[in-house]
Amino acid sequence: MAYAKIVEDNPLVIENPDQIEAGQKLLIRIAKGMPVSYTVKEGESLSKISNRFYGDPMKFKDIFLANQDTIEDPDIIRPGQVLKIFLTEN
Repeated sequence: MAYAKIVEDNPLVIENPDQIEAGQKLLIRIAKGMPVSYTVKEGESLSKISNRFYGDPMKFKDIFLANQDTIEDPDIIRPGQVLKIFLTEN
């Protein structure tokens, strides 16, 4: 993503385009179909994560299928585990 697009998407956060501060929370667009990394937190399940990203807890199967190399059982994930989440919209 081009730096200019990041600045354009964050007008309320980036006051000076020549200076981005550590800790600022920025909107970064990711192309449809590209995975993001998500680190599992204590107490989470695939259905909770699915609900957060897709608005549907039943789509946990999509996350499971994308991470079969690291998840053997969709009912067992652990805090600190890094998952690939494929976004469905820009």
